[in-house]
Amino acid sequence: MPNEDHDLSYDFEDYYRLPRFRTWLWLYCKAKYPREIFEDYFETPIMESALVNILVIHKENIKEIKIKWELTALPDSRFKWISEEKRQIDWILQTLASSKTIPRTPLPNKITGKTQITALFDFWSATLKIKSGTLNNLEKAWKLNIRNDSIFYWFEDEAKYEKLAFTEAWIQKNMPKLLENEVIIRNPTVLKICFDSARLSLNEKIFIIERIKKSWSTKKHREKHPEKKQFNILLDATVIHNLDILAMKNGVKRNKMLEVLIRREMENPGHLRNSFTEQSQQNLEGAGDSNQLQLPLP
Repeated sequence: MPNEDHDLSYDFEDYYRLPRFRTWLWLYCKAKYPREIFEDYFETPIMESALVNILVIHKENIKEIKIKWELTALPDSRFKWISEEKRQIDWILQTLASSKTIPRTPLPNKITGKTQITALFDFWSATLKIKSGTLNNLEKAWKLNIRNDSIFYWFEDEAKYEKLAFTEAWIQKNMPKLLENEVIIRNPTVLKICFDSARLSLNEKIFIIERIKKSWSTKKHREKHPEKKQFNILLDATVIHNLDILAMKNGVKRNKMLEVLIRREMENPGHLRNSFTEQSQQNLEGAGDSNQLQLPLP
């Protein structure tokens, strides 16, 4: 029977004091002897005794385990660029999952945050060179992802909470797939996470944000001018062209040009009445011509 007082720190020396190594050793034993070690044991008082039982009963070569760790574990300094920020952790895990570079390894629920990433890299059976290259590529891709975070500055002014609430409602209506698991956009970081999770390109992010900003401006304009209502009408293409010419000559927009024309007619009526009289006469004459009967020749 294994000795319950057996000290693994004696076998593995300073390694066993490292949380990274203990997590790796757990995953190593769990993969090799899945029926003898359970997830519930992880980071509990019985974790060490469970590991002792496995290593002693199966007469594992401690020296070989130490060598294996030394050949596959990157230095802590290689992971310094990774923080405990949720956005970064989520992005890295999703990137690794989508690229299928590292095999999917089931981790105990207690392994969270940055530890998930170091555990995945440590347990990966690739060489140090491949691991280092993969980590380098991840770091470059992450820096590229956040380099354009300036597109989110619009959500970070004094009206940010109102803007974020508006954005959440807009996305729910127009792009509901961006809000997985009924996410509530409480701050700009949550919005960034939503965009990251959707794996949107920079151009796609800009396009969506510009649509949101345009809708926001329309909303604020209507709130500022409650007396104005949107009115859609169909106009002949020639009329629209002429309206644009008038608006351009006077340095105003279409709607302002229409307002001026209507007000001018209301203030000085008569011109439109004459125009409609002439138009009606032309329509009648044209209708008379087109409706003439064509009698067959004898």
